[in-house]
Amino acid sequence: MSVIGWKLDTQERSSLLERFPPEWPDVIADHITLKLGADGHDCLPSQNKGNIVGVVSDGNGLQTMIVAIAGETDRPDGSTFHILVARSQPWPSSGRKRRFDCFARMGAFGHANPDPDSACPVLTHAVATLG
Repeated sequence: MSVIGWKLDTQERSSLLERFPPEWPDVIADHITLKLGADGHDCLPSQNKGNIVGVVSDGNGLQTMIVAIAGETDRPDGSTFHILVARSQPWPSSGRKRRFDCFARMGAFGHANPDPDSACPVLTHAVATLG
């Protein structure tokens, strides 16, 4: 599947994992998706900074950081900008639905810090994975 989004810098990833320790053994925490199913007509995003504005954990094998890009947490497809921090085990592709169900149950800001001065910055660079 073709994807456009942002890849986290390795040092920034390490800092985030120190600040928000993974709760589950399968640690990901390496990207933020902008668009699934991208094609050659989609442009890379120009924005290269985001803020961690909350952490959501369902207590059942899923932990994510909610990210604001240009002040918005909503992706164009209606889901939420996030970094999948850790999960209890790798999932089949059906795991995506579980992640979004977690956001819906807890609310994207279930554990968020709404104060932008204390939000944790994320430095990223735009990437496209085609194929």
